[in-house]
Amino acid sequence: MKVSTMIKGVAILALAGTAVYLYSAGEPSAKKRLKRNAEKTLHSAGDTIESIVELM
Repeated sequence: MKVSTMIKGVAILALAGTAVYLYSAGEPSAKKRLKRNAEKTLHSAGDTIESIVELM
């Protein structure tokens, strides 16, 4: 296994752990805002992928 791959994996896990910690320690209004923003981001990503597929 490459060292760079392992470093990337550790970095991703650290980022995910930080996000979960911040979510669990946050206020209820901040949690709702984070969820709403995540939903908008996923919807936008889906629209982008759909547009790319239509172009092909």
